[in-house]
Amino acid sequence: MHVDTCRGKSLFQGSWSVQEILWQRAYEEICYFKTFVDFFILPDVGEPLTNLLWQNYGKQLDILSQIAEEWLRTQAQEQGWAKAAHVQGRKTVHGLIGIHTINNMAAIVEVNCETDFVAKNIQFQELVKTVTTTCLHHTWMKEPYSEYLSKLNLSPTELGTFHSSCGKSLLESIALTIGHLGENIVIKRAVCMKSQNDVVIAGYTHPIIDPIYQADVAMIGKYGTLVAVRQTSEPALYKKQISLEQLGRDLCQHIIGMNPLNIGQQGESPSSDPEAETRMLQQEFLLDPQLLVADLLFQAGAEVLDFVRFECGEAALEKD
Repeated sequence: MHVDTCRGKSLFQGSWSVQEILWQRAYEEICYFKTFVDFFILPDVGEPLTNLLWQNYGKQLDILSQIAEEWLRTQAQEQGWAKAAHVQGRKTVHGLIGIHTINNMAAIVEVNCETDFVAKNIQFQELVKTVTTTCLHHTWMKEPYSEYLSKLNLSPTELGTFHSSCGKSLLESIALTIGHLGENIVIKRAVCMKSQNDVVIAGYTHPIIDPIYQADVAMIGKYGTLVAVRQTSEPALYKKQISLEQLGRDLCQHIIGMNPLNIGQQGESPSSDPEAETRMLQQEFLLDPQLLVADLLFQAGAEVLDFVRFECGEAALEKD
């Protein structure tokens, strides 16, 4: 059975999709078999037996199609690995940040590529979502190792061994995407968080590439942050006592915009130069500059336990 070419065009020239090749082969097989049945079988055995033959042939054709599709996927995988080896080492400073939060679990990842053009490609964006969701599943498998919050930094080597819901390792998924897009793609870093039930982990990306939020799909953007907050007392008046979840999202926007380096301590004095302040609690709140973040949390009766901020490309630039 020859399934590697179709009408003289090579499978990997990009002129034919897997589905087009399979349909073309199936169509040719059916035309051949129909001619054979019409001229040699139907006149001798009659219509009932002919219908039975058609049913059996259809089953065999399904089996052959499955074999062909698996062969094509294997070839594509091999092409992807070959391309990945060829582009390995190329600088990757573009890409996307992925964030996925469900209940008291969260994951944030950075996946890099060579150009912003590929970062805007749907296939690359779906890869980032797959990597992020796979990391979240890994988080679900882990037990919290502290009283309130567990935080796990994952290396690129470890991330590559994780398997997504389709059964492929993340390294295999990346190789396939490299084969299709032709650029070097790497998982740069990832952090997973898991908390007890009284701790809320909020996440946010900027800009929001997918305007319609779906709980079971990761968010992607050029910036991303996770923040873990906990209620410590009854809230005072802050925007009519918003929920802890909304407070977390507001703080995420602040962290992306103001780029604090650490949480800081309640009661500390802010810097004389607000623009130079790097402690989050002593910074002016991005959404309400009349308040310090420390004042905001006091009014909300909450505290920040930890946060993570990723900016796409910053890790590569720091390394250089």
